[in-house]
Amino acid sequence: MDWNCGRLLTVFLVLTILFFPVSTLAKVEGDCYYDNNTGHKYVKTGNYYTEYTKVGELFNVVDPDLPLLNDPNRITLISEGHYIQYRKCTNGRKEYKVIPATGGHPKGWKADCLVGAD
Repeated sequence: MDWNCGRLLTVFLVLTILFFPVSTLAKVEGDCYYDNNTGHKYVKTGNYYTEYTKVGELFNVVDPDLPLLNDPNRITLISEGHYIQYRKCTNGRKEYKVIPATGGHPKGWKADCLVGAD
């Protein structure tokens, strides 16, 4: 391939990307998601998702086309059959609590993991 042909191909690819963008990832549409790596919970609020930390604090507001939300190895759609195991350490003693994932976050507890199955 000579220099002119390579340059023409580059220009063609750039113009194609600019004028015909193609998104390979679809927007997520579920009501609630759980990040298995961080313990963060994403709850749908209008057209966006509100991200909560593993201690239940508001962290961020994200778009539904965020690539992270489309990663099946990391993100799990929360359904009625899912539960979150919470952990709390006081005076060197660990306590655990399991409640439905669709419920609220208990104050003073940290999300440990998502349990339950589809």
